[in-house]
Amino acid sequence: MSSTPSLLSLPPEILEYSLETLINGVEAHERTLTAMYLSHVCRSLRTIALNSPQFWTCISRKSLRPGLQLLIASIVRSGDLP
Repeated sequence: MSSTPSLLSLPPEILEYSLETLINGVEAHERTLTAMYLSHVCRSLRTIALNSPQFWTCISRKSLRPGLQLLIASIVRSGDLP
């Protein structure tokens, strides 16, 4: 076994805060895509990303890549947040 600490050994709240800081650090039109990419890394990050509505609140018309499915998913995942 490796004695190197894993990023996933952090408490979920700290990991969520770290991911939120990362997402907020990218350009606004890339934030939803960044959240989506993070949700594809592993089960733990997926759970955090999908249960963090603040990750999905920035929808931009500048980026044509997300498409309709990601737009709908972002609206649903953002919950009651603006």
